[in-house]
Amino acid sequence: MLAREPSRWWALALAVASGLVTRVAFPGPAVWGAAFVGVALLYLAMRRDSARWNALVGFVWGLAFFAPLITWADEAVGLVPWLALSVLEASYMALFGAAWSWARRGEAVWRNGGLQVAVFTILWVAIEDLRSTWPFGGFPWGRLAFSQADSPLVAYASWAGTPLVSAAVVVVGVLLARAVISAGRVVVGRTVGAVAVAAAVLVGALLIPLDTAAESGTLRVGAVQGNVPGTGLDAFGQREAVLRNHVDGTIALLDQVEPGELDLVLWPENGTDIDPQVDEGAAALIDSAAQAVDAPMLVGTVEYPPSGGRYNTAVLWEPGTGVVATYTKQHPAPFAEYIPMRSFVRHFSSAVDLVTRDMIPGDRPGYVPLESERLARTVGIGDVICFEVA
Repeated sequence: MLAREPSRWWALALAVASGLVTRVAFPGPAVWGAAFVGVALLYLAMRRDSARWNALVGFVWGLAFFAPLITWADEAVGLVPWLALSVLEASYMALFGAAWSWARRGEAVWRNGGLQVAVFTILWVAIEDLRSTWPFGGFPWGRLAFSQADSPLVAYASWAGTPLVSAAVVVVGVLLARAVISAGRVVVGRTVGAVAVAAAVLVGALLIPLDTAAESGTLRVGAVQGNVPGTGLDAFGQREAVLRNHVDGTIALLDQVEPGELDLVLWPENGTDIDPQVDEGAAALIDSAAQAVDAPMLVGTVEYPPSGGRYNTAVLWEPGTGVVATYTKQHPAPFAEYIPMRSFVRHFSSAVDLVTRDMIPGDRPGYVPLESERLARTVGIGDVICFEVA
């Protein structure tokens, strides 16, 4: 059945299945091989020539994939914003479906299986890049590359970052789909060839040399996750309790190490929502923790400039000295850390008013210089916050 052009209802069923299967590849289940199956099923679902129909298939895939992937948005800002974001992201996949239909109408693509693999892959990566950068700085959640952290394909990131990893996933998925089509037509050579090339993409990643050895010494780093009291966003309102949790977590490191044994202690984003640069009580608590472990700490905090707004900041805190370096998040999350078109969006959800002060982006690279006494040199710490890592 999969070898033939699917009926309309069968194509929609494949779109739903492929979206849900692709979701399984991401954290939660984290079965990275499911991404290949998901892409293969979508390729099989998009075999009709109609651009409008394939746009619908892509949209349905997008809803089936994104809605369960970003359920945290429901908890963070409510049902309507979660659904709106799911629809927005699914709309990009509708554009992908239409673009694929237009591209495959060309005789060169229609007659050449290799070109179909290449064009499908290029369009996929282009759509991923588009939705990761536009609008409002983009939303990179759900790039196929992020499902491959434990896969051999992650090695391709050393050559060209996440776009190449996503491309490799799509290539493998499309080749598996074409193998199914050829097998259904009993074309043995093409079936074996497609499977062989897909296997080569996977095996080839294992052959990429990755130099993970330290270039000049290593750092000993402690990490603290102090957590918040209770659940939901309201827990972050208990700012002093969150700060004390992280102080206590830092002191607890001494059950595993001696004072001075660590080169750096990491706190998470919003480890303290009380700015220690202006609040003496917060500064005293953080310094007490830093002096107890006798190590500098990279602390996630916030700043409230007199001009308005707020910054999401990481500060490097030296024991007995205080802040010696900072990094400010350059890519605040739209509709979470700041609200674009606030007056318009308020018509759909009053939750936008939970964000009382919009976050302002920083303008400097995420470089924090750490003076390491043990290594007797300055070590550059690359700092990114939240989905800036994407």
